[in-house]
Amino acid sequence: MRKPGKKNIQWLYIPLLLIASTFFAGCSQTEPVAERTGNQTVLSENTLNLEQKELLDQISYSGIHLSSQQRYQLAVETLRVAGELTDKISENSDLTLQEAVRYLASQKYAVTDQENRCNLENPEAAGAFCGKLIKGEKAQTTLYRINEDKTLVRLDLESKMNQLTVTRTATAWKETGGQWVSAIEKYTAKSFAYTEKGYLLFQKDQPDGYDGPDGCDAIRILPLSDELRAYCREMIAPVGYHCRNLFLIDWDRQNLDQIQFADLFPVLYEMEYGYRPDSLLWNRLSDQDVENLIQNYLPVSQEQIKKLVPHEEGHYIWKKPDQMERIPGIVPFPEVTRAVENTDGTLTLTVDAVWPQKETDKAFTHETTVRITDGGFQYMGNRIVDTEE
Repeated sequence: MRKPGKKNIQWLYIPLLLIASTFFAGCSQTEPVAERTGNQTVLSENTLNLEQKELLDQISYSGIHLSSQQRYQLAVETLRVAGELTDKISENSDLTLQEAVRYLASQKYAVTDQENRCNLENPEAAGAFCGKLIKGEKAQTTLYRINEDKTLVRLDLESKMNQLTVTRTATAWKETGGQWVSAIEKYTAKSFAYTEKGYLLFQKDQPDGYDGPDGCDAIRILPLSDELRAYCREMIAPVGYHCRNLFLIDWDRQNLDQIQFADLFPVLYEMEYGYRPDSLLWNRLSDQDVENLIQNYLPVSQEQIKKLVPHEEGHYIWKKPDQMERIPGIVPFPEVTRAVENTDGTLTLTVDAVWPQKETDKAFTHETTVRITDGGFQYMGNRIVDTEE
């Protein structure tokens, strides 16, 4: 570990090559779909006959062999849960991701979201599984993850002889409504770890030169407080680390010259108004509009803004990052782990960078100080306190 001190990690500011995030295979004309019969979700046939086997063959399947019966059982069980969620969505079309997680939790499922923005609900079995996993003991557990579009990923995890086997069953929406099983995959993890903070990290072995999904995953098993999650959701995650260096360098109100304001401004605009400015809006923004918005979020004067952001003919000139900067990169995601109220009324948030691709829940740590204002907040400084070699 490098010791705390003035430093920056702007190497992270240049993202890595694009890794496609699409997992689901394209659907065929004949798919097993969720249908409701009373309180039970079933496939289109009641028994595993030849027709059902043909239907199951349409599910994209890869990895370690599973029999048709095993795949059928996974499909039935996954669609049953998807059907329960679909019924809830039909009652409330504005169901949020957190509400969806809590609803399935009320039905006694171990469930979280795909991006670790919600706590894992009903985590006891998963926690016990991880304890046995790191000891090399035999164990099994099942949990569900809800995607942003309310589709499901079911994970069946098995620990045996110091190995982790993962069976992943994924659903997708049909154009006509309802969910169907789009993919089943079973593999033995190339590597895995269960961290002190409570993250289960695992990685699928991909062949050299493979340009698809990286196969890295991270699931937070132990909970975070709602307060810490709210701080992250409102103050840290919207900025993040990709193409913005606000949290990648040391700075305070006397040292602002390294902040990349040109890349930061569109994010601040979205935080303020709920959407990014388009090219037409850029031309309508006055200097005062720009300066007022930046000053809402950072302790910087108009004179400093004019000095730090290129300015010509009465308008700010915003840098147009090259194509590589706009490609989604493989970067960590932030997680607020501590909040301390300071004597001057500011709040210091300790933030760990969770990086599944590096198999760590603490690639680096920074302390970000904010001041709560009427109806908002202002960033007051950032300090890198710890980085992994």
